Amino acid sequence: MNRSTDSVSGAEGIRGAATVLPDSRDGHHEPWLGQWFACIVFVVLMLHLGLLLYGSWIHSPNDLEVNVIPAGYVHLRYGRFDIAQVNPPFSRTLCALPLLGFEIDEDWESFRNRADLRIEYEYGYDFLRRNAARLQVMFFASRSVAALFSLLGAVSILLIACRLYDRNAGLASLLVWCFCPMILGHGATANHDMPGAALLAATFLAFLEFREHAGCLQAILLGLASGLTILTRTTCVPVIGLLLLAFLLTPCRAHQAFRWLHRGLVAAIVAMAVIVLNGGYGFSGTWNRLGDYEFFSFALAGQHAPRGNRFRETALTGLPVPLPRDFVQGLDLQQKDFEAPPFDSYLLGQWSRRGWWYYYLVGWAVKTPIGFQGLTIGGIVALARRWWRGKAALPELLVLLGAGMIFAMVSIQYGFTIHYRYVLPAWPFLAVLSGSVLSMGTMSRRSRSAFALLLIVGITESLSAYPNQIAFFNGWASRLGGGPYFLLHSSCDWGQDVYKAADWYREAKEKTGDRVYLLTYGVVTPHMLGVSTVPVPSRASKSYHRRFDEAETRPGKYAISVAHLFANHGRYAYLMGMKPVGDIGTTIRVYELSSSDIARLQLNDVD
Repeated sequence: MNRSTDSVSGAEGIRGAATVLPDSRDGHHEPWLGQWFACIVFVVLMLHLGLLLYGSWIHSPNDLEVNVIPAGYVHLRYGRFDIAQVNPPFSRTLCALPLLGFEIDEDWESFRNRADLRIEYEYGYDFLRRNAARLQVMFFASRSVAALFSLLGAVSILLIACRLYDRNAGLASLLVWCFCPMILGHGATANHDMPGAALLAATFLAFLEFREHAGCLQAILLGLASGLTILTRTTCVPVIGLLLLAFLLTPCRAHQAFRWLHRGLVAAIVAMAVIVLNGGYGFSGTWNRLGDYEFFSFALAGQHAPRGNRFRETALTGLPVPLPRDFVQGLDLQQKDFEAPPFDSYLLGQWSRRGWWYYYLVGWAVKTPIGFQGLTIGGIVALARRWWRGKAALPELLVLLGAGMIFAMVSIQYGFTIHYRYVLPAWPFLAVLSGSVLSMGTMSRRSRSAFALLLIVGITESLSAYPNQIAFFNGWASRLGGGPYFLLHSSCDWGQDVYKAADWYREAKEKTGDRVYLLTYGVVTPHMLGVSTVPVPSRASKSYHRRFDEAETRPGKYAISVAHLFANHGRYAYLMGMKPVGDIGTTIRVYELSSSDIARLQLNDVD
């Protein structure tokens, strides 16, 4: 690896990274090369932003956004954080800022004193119903703020890869991030996963700067970045702990004699992160006694679950907790969901009351473009070879460990597995690993050419599915049964095509009259958009079949979300044997049933 790249400072920005890094072929740098590099980076970033904004406009709000954005509005308007406690409030509060410019109709007074654990769902639905006329504009404004997080992640990844390798690796890592379906899909929504991933990338960049200089300013910046990351996604906490531990165990050469200074700086970083975390909650409930909490998970409530406190009768009952009350309560509620899932899990066509530890590995195998998979595997193998030869630097190993830790943490918690997006914080590390194979300092020219081809293949496969990136599945999945066979929910059908479905229904109604049926998934419905639909007829259950009533089921067009089509109750399974005549987006299948089809279904029914 070209060690001279370690001198590049992350604070010098994109242009600095372009102009400071030498040309690895002969050590000579032409200024125009740096200018071209900066221009290419700018074009990629603007293209990425444009793709995100277009996706933000055409896709309807998903099941997470319909409680996240209204909850953020409550934080801003009333200073309350006892709603949507499962996730920290930083990103949703920022995304809700544009709502202050709208005349919002809402009724927080009816919900604020409720004893429900998860009032954000009911409040969010009421919020949508009251503001349905401006739904698309409001959520586009909030999603536009969320798109800026993706840009932050892109710039951070670029600078990390430039610092560890060279410009080639930096640009390749940037392209992997900017054109990855997971990033384009979830970056166009206002959720916690994308902001958490982007802030974790910025934290890693701050760590590299701190590791290089270990000064007070660098410690403050790392503490600030760490605090904001935790204030967005708690999944990132162990990775931040890994970085600080690595710093303590391998102090910088310039400070070998000052281990005590290292410990002091790490303590200051932790203190700064805790202060930022508490500040994000307005220091509400900080230093509450541990015995004063009411917990609901078995881990914290003990034998008194679902409501209790295992610490209340112990010596720890008076221990002051230096964390916000709602943050602690959110950790407990998240643990409760993993212990007793409120919903079934789905994988490979099977439903289960509990999840599978390999769920996220299957997700990576079917939702990552094949070209990007080749880059990631190549990056891991190349890093392993350099480590075996003693040529791998510690930050490179931390990139691999960071990605592995995220996957390991979510895989261990498999009480339920329905959201592949939980591994999004691993994507900055995967992007850097993938881009490293195009580094001039680590790969031969022939290898770089092969990996450059894989990069092009990955980008092409991703963009071929645009703008339906949330429901993206690669070529392997298409050959083995199709996307919904592997994953559902936020990995496939998250209610993102309701806008399109409402438009389709209006047009189909004009052409065919009354015989048009539509059933979408999610909280947002065509009715909210001013379209009254006739729902797709259903059977009662898998175990109880009844003959179709001609008055209920008639020849015509049937459009149904794959979330309902593959649902565990099986009420719409009768359509599975039919061949779709079209699609709305990628999540709603359109069938056309004739009189003979209805008759055949009646004959196949079992009394």
